[in-house]
Amino acid sequence: MELLQVPTYNIGSLKDESNNFLYKKRLDEELGEGNFESTEEFYQHLIKCIHQAVKEALGEKTLRSNTKPFYYWNEENGQLVKEKEKYLKKWISSKDPQDRIEFRRL
Repeated sequence: MELLQVPTYNIGSLKDESNNFLYKKRLDEELGEGNFESTEEFYQHLIKCIHQAVKEALGEKTLRSNTKPFYYWNEENGQLVKEKEKYLKKWISSKDPQDRIEFRRL
């Protein structure tokens, strides 16, 4: 049995009538007629056709990574950002108005 890696598709665009029509048309073209010796072959063909039609009609969705790299203009700016984060954490943990003032000053 062949395992397929399933990408993420732009399924939300199926709400648009023209995209929905295009998907159905592509699926009809992909399925065609075929002779299969087993239900497993038919199933694999069906899954492959569905994925191909969705990919052509709707496209794949690119997933953004949650981790963002830190880019700084220079080392000095990087240090200022780290210092500001330190004061933010201090203010959040203490809830002291003076810590908030210090954080806002930075």
